[in-house]
Amino acid sequence: MSAAQIQAQLRKTGSTLIEYFFGQETAFAFKLTSQAIEVIELSQVSEIKCWTNQMLAARRLQNSREIIEYTEAAVALHRTLLRPLNLTPGERLVIIPDGPLRYLPFEALFTRQPTDFSVRHWPYMLREHTISYGWSATLYFRENEGNNGSLKMLGVAPIFEGTAKHLRYSFDEMETIKQYGGKTIIGNNAGSKWMMENAGKYDVLHLSTHATSQDPLLGKPAFEMADEPLYFSDLQTMQLNAKMVVLSACETSTGTQRKGEGVMSLARGFAYAGVPSIIATLWAVNEKATSDLMATYYAQLSNKQTKDKAIQNAKIEYLQTCSDHKAAPYYWAAITLVGNPEAINIERPFNIWGLLIAIALLALISFFFYNSKKNPS
Repeated sequence: MSAAQIQAQLRKTGSTLIEYFFGQETAFAFKLTSQAIEVIELSQVSEIKCWTNQMLAARRLQNSREIIEYTEAAVALHRTLLRPLNLTPGERLVIIPDGPLRYLPFEALFTRQPTDFSVRHWPYMLREHTISYGWSATLYFRENEGNNGSLKMLGVAPIFEGTAKHLRYSFDEMETIKQYGGKTIIGNNAGSKWMMENAGKYDVLHLSTHATSQDPLLGKPAFEMADEPLYFSDLQTMQLNAKMVVLSACETSTGTQRKGEGVMSLARGFAYAGVPSIIATLWAVNEKATSDLMATYYAQLSNKQTKDKAIQNAKIEYLQTCSDHKAAPYYWAAITLVGNPEAINIERPFNIWGLLIAIALLALISFFFYNSKKNPS
């Protein structure tokens, strides 16, 4: 895409695009709005790498040392990467990262030094900006087509019941998919062969399973399925028509970095297969927290929110309701939207039986009320 084409898209979506570039020694940011293009020199690459590694290492906040190190890094990275860009609170951001920033959830940076000891109330960037990510502007602005009609949803979850790999909260995620009229394939039926043959029939795919960025057998990203692993190379050959894929699994945005290409992750595999919007994870995630976030995310989508706003609201709601212990960025910050953020048509199906039961109850109440008036004794 040309700069003019990118700016036309930014005007349409009301977004600001920030693309980072790591040179040999110095990092730069390209800031594009619908009106202007700026190139901003940032800090030394080595300094940014150091702060990023420190923040990610301390993301669990398990002790006072990690809290201090996380706070120090989250403040420093915001000051280094974003303050020079003069952003306005409330701006909708598209971030195209480079180098180690590909593993950094910008939502978890601090906009100022925290003054509250409650982790749930820390000044996360999440509260000031709606954020989505991309591999490039051309891929990011790939249009979602055909979102006006009813979308066919599919949930796939091997679950691995009765084994050491049992994913108990996958059941909850599949129930969420059913609430919106989706089909679910679970247990031994959720195999890679079935996925390869049938996934192309659906508009929204939700995959809840184990995943790794480095499969021990072949050393490449893979999903664990009921029969055999589903590899990065398999995803590239799939014929998909999905408008959105949700990857509720560990490390789906991580993998080997290739110069000029970026991270070869499971999420990237779905992008190569033509999927414009992907919800993916930056590290090994907590199963219960992820399940809760996914349920809220779909509820937000059904309320006609854009995907980036839906994931932002889901995280904010999570922080409002969780304990301080479960508010550490480890539990919520890994889940990010990569790609097209625009809304899609997800709705709860019309429940005819519920309506009939409600009418019957109303008629029964009216009958008793009428008779009580007629025969007061």
